[in-house]
Amino acid sequence: MRAVRMRSLRIILLAVLTAVAAAVPVFAERNEPVASGDCGENVRWAFYADGTLRISGEGPMADYQCYEMDDGGFYVENDAPYWNYLDASVLAVVVEDGVTHIGDCAFAAGDNLFEVSIAPSVRSIGRCAFYFCYQLRGVTIPAAVESIGLNAFGECEWLQRAVFEKGSALKEVPYELFMGCTSLEDVGLPEGITAIGDNAFAACSCIRSLLVPDGVVSIGVYAFNSCSFLKSLYLPASVASVGEGFLWNSYRVKDIYFGGTEAQWAKLFPDSVFAGNDGLDADTLQVHYGCSAAEYARICGTEIPEEGTTAPEEDTAPAEEPTTGPAEETTGSAGIPDGERMTQSSYAAEYRLGDADMNGRVNSRDARLALRAAARLETLADLQKVLSDIDKDGKVIANDARAILRVAAKLDPAPEEVIRVPAE
Repeated sequence: MRAVRMRSLRIILLAVLTAVAAAVPVFAERNEPVASGDCGENVRWAFYADGTLRISGEGPMADYQCYEMDDGGFYVENDAPYWNYLDASVLAVVVEDGVTHIGDCAFAAGDNLFEVSIAPSVRSIGRCAFYFCYQLRGVTIPAAVESIGLNAFGECEWLQRAVFEKGSALKEVPYELFMGCTSLEDVGLPEGITAIGDNAFAACSCIRSLLVPDGVVSIGVYAFNSCSFLKSLYLPASVASVGEGFLWNSYRVKDIYFGGTEAQWAKLFPDSVFAGNDGLDADTLQVHYGCSAAEYARICGTEIPEEGTTAPEEDTAPAEEPTTGPAEETTGSAGIPDGERMTQSSYAAEYRLGDADMNGRVNSRDARLALRAAARLETLADLQKVLSDIDKDGKVIANDARAILRVAAKLDPAPEEVIRVPAE
């Protein structure tokens, strides 16, 4: 009797495997997409069974909208026609040759997007194009790209490398381009840019050295704020204006190499470089005048970096303050670091103090939300107010935003306190 039962099970299992084998290879053998459609007048998208989303055709992609949804939690959606796949199934994006523009919010909130390939035909990248693709590890920007929209790679928390191809046509690093990319450590600014936008590298806590190319005229407010492992910086003599707080909270900066004279420096910072740059230490910071980019590169022990490279520092981040990224923290099934994931018991939900957007992580977005609330630009729900009030003084002010940003940049430990919402 048992032999009959086992034989029946084997027959059923064989039938199931045969059915699966008959269905799965169809895509591999014929290379047919699972789904496809239009994403521009002459541009199409196609999603394949291996997790690849391909964009092909001639001309620009369409622009889309992305939304920060709040229904007791926080998440991002966009209205791209392939959103149902991008939300969880897309592992790689390939923008093929012939496409000239990557649309606004085109791949925003691609939760499992790990890699992207951008063809040399692309000349522009829209705003928030890869916003909140927190699994993305690296990106190469083709030389033909002339403009990039604000926040194009914002909040890509595990992005480690950003390469601008040699001969880049880019003229401006836009507003919040890499804001919240807390694992970014390898980025070389391209020759030819003339401006660095507000918050462009805010909370990029793994960058250790940065060479601002000759020809840059303006640096925006808070451009390099909370770069907690930044130790040295080169500013060319061409810089004519520097925004408030450009090094705010970047407290490890010990050397600034300036291409101009001491008189030019005094004109650039009439109230001293420490004004508005809380965290800089007047006792340890040294400004070196008349230094060239080549000299800065030699001091750092390397050649002048080409576009897409940086001059490495001779030391590493202290072991007691680990940086973010896949080597330092593991994630659970929801993509939330194990050390920060909340448990679900008899409570409807649990949130860590500082998690203003209630998405299970304390990051730079929480600091920005708290700051907007402090400036009365944002209205928070009652629970969000409690979570934002990190110093627990009964009100949400700029100091709360600063404290949250320090936690996000790994300058301060995450609060232990958990706010529990009872089940109804």
